Amino acid sequence: MGLKKETGDAPCELVDSICKSNDAGLVAKFLFGSTPRSPEEIAKFWNSPNYIILEQLVSRDASTYLKWARELGYAGAVHSGSDSDEIKIIIDDWVGGFIGCVDDLWNIHVPNSGPVKSVQGELLYAMKNIEYACKSEDNGFDDYLNGLKDYIYNKIVKSKPSYLVQKIFINDLSELISSLPGSESKQSSDCFEYLIPTNYSIRLARLWTVVLGWILNHEKPIKYAGEVEREFRISSSPQEIYKPKRRKAKMPRLDEYAQWAIDLGFDKEVFKGLLTKSEMHFSIDEWISDLSLNANQLSRELVPESGVAPTLQGELIRAQGRLSSELLRNGMMNWDEYYADLLRLIGVTLESHGGFSVRVRKGLSADIAEVERVGKMGEAAARGERARFEVLGESFFVESDAEKALNRLSAIIVIWIRNHPEPIPYEPGD
Repeated sequence: MGLKKETGDAPCELVDSICKSNDAGLVAKFLFGSTPRSPEEIAKFWNSPNYIILEQLVSRDASTYLKWARELGYAGAVHSGSDSDEIKIIIDDWVGGFIGCVDDLWNIHVPNSGPVKSVQGELLYAMKNIEYACKSEDNGFDDYLNGLKDYIYNKIVKSKPSYLVQKIFINDLSELISSLPGSESKQSSDCFEYLIPTNYSIRLARLWTVVLGWILNHEKPIKYAGEVEREFRISSSPQEIYKPKRRKAKMPRLDEYAQWAIDLGFDKEVFKGLLTKSEMHFSIDEWISDLSLNANQLSRELVPESGVAPTLQGELIRAQGRLSSELLRNGMMNWDEYYADLLRLIGVTLESHGGFSVRVRKGLSADIAEVERVGKMGEAAARGERARFEVLGESFFVESDAEKALNRLSAIIVIWIRNHPEPIPYEPGD
């Protein structure tokens, strides 16, 4: 089709064809390839019957993310000059505001003892059990997912003219079911799952937004009776897995991701005033992103136009850049001993640094293992033994575990270089 050469508005027939296609590579080239698509072109995909395409758009395209929020009731102003990052931050903050209401709503709708007596309370119990199931080794909460699907879809989502919300809701639930521990499709990042948030946290945040938005619009408790009870009562005795304090905490307890960042030098004072872990995680993600930008600057200073860098600092930057390029450009199809050696150099150098905590070194080992795993998958794909699409994870639009791992490695390399300002001569084979 020559998609890279296309400019201007794409014909509806072309968009329809791509919408119906299961070729994620084709979609990736069209939407986020070298020729950026116009807002009008992307808007044509909003009516796509393909759940995956819509979920990818919500995750990567700010205008689609804003449309999803609008369908759920977001009425805030977005300046016409706002760029994609600004829009994403605005909607992320709006979503975080909903999640920050959980404890207050729990105190209203869930009794200290005895059974839950309202639909609102049961929804809160269901969501907390789902959240617990995604983080635990117990896969006994499928009834909550099914009950949530039946009730919310029929009574909340389907009742509104919100096509995009409907499709995203169905896709998020399906992906959560498949990612529960013990299911056939296990998350590929399980080796690092305890430390770094995975895709399920993004889906849970979207589900929370749908559920909490409905609860806030129905302040008066709805008792179980007749049709409602038959359709939604998903547990006669819910698990006691969530007992929030009867007061609103000033700041959420620091989890492993936050402790990991602090160990690396993140300023914990940034957490003051933040009310949810999602806000804390977003701050850490931004910090990692800023460090990666520093890596780009260091690359210009330390890495030659061709060949091996003369210093260990430069070679670390070059190695990370080559690995990232191979993943994003070729899907690790060229993986061989050369790339394995680049990864080994990063691992040996960083893991031997005595200034890193046990938590940081454990995370490093997991990230190195993730990149190596994807590299071997790419090698198998080159031989025709695996599908190329598998190498990049769920989609070309949602950042894969390997991409996240390489971003974290890039950030830690920058920190290592700051700790070793004196140039260290490097020769291949060192």
